[in-house]
Amino acid sequence: MLTGSERPPQTDSQPQSGSEMTKKQRQNAAKREAQKAAKAEGEAQRLATLAKHKRDLEKTKIAEQYSKKGSGSSASVNKGHLVWD
Repeated sequence: MLTGSERPPQTDSQPQSGSEMTKKQRQNAAKREAQKAAKAEGEAQRLATLAKHKRDLEKTKIAEQYSKKGSGSSASVNKGHLVWD
């Protein structure tokens, strides 16, 4: 029986060379790599979608500002003075 201060020997958690790995270790490593690749692809797609969304927002914002310019303030001359309406 182990007490609190005694621990079983730990195995080396770093990956071993290809010929020294067991079949299960190779399967797990391949599974981890596939998960990393899927995660990286998903992140790249998320960033591309976010960039497109930001561009669309910016286009909309610019279009709104241009449409407001023409219908904004107007000026007239009243008794020789410039008056903004």
